[in-house]
Amino acid sequence: MRPRGFPDKVHPVRRKVKDGVRYHFYAWRGGPKFWVDTVQYPKSPEFFHAYTDATARPKPADYMVPQMVDDFLSSTAMPKGQRSRADIRKWGLRFAGHFKDAPALIFEDKGARGEMNSWRALW
Repeated sequence: MRPRGFPDKVHPVRRKVKDGVRYHFYAWRGGPKFWVDTVQYPKSPEFFHAYTDATARPKPADYMVPQMVDDFLSSTAMPKGQRSRADIRKWGLRFAGHFKDAPALIFEDKGARGEMNSWRALW
């Protein structure tokens, strides 16, 4: 049972090493690793700061389309098949190349659908 105050989404993984046991902490199951410790439930402020940094969402103005595509290509949402991965990567990189100067925020606008259809018509 997790101690009170320990983040619910954190996914700890126990690993045996030569010196004993180490715990690797991920921001969520399948998420980025942000902490390694010998303690199963760390209580240090640095642990919580690292967790906060790992789960922080980027600011919309700073989050550009190529970064969004890179995040998707390295996510667990990618299919397992090599051919599917290659196809998605090819089209994702083309998409990132076309919208390279645009913030990801533009896709929240209603007019973005027309932009997407125009890009798709190029191919």
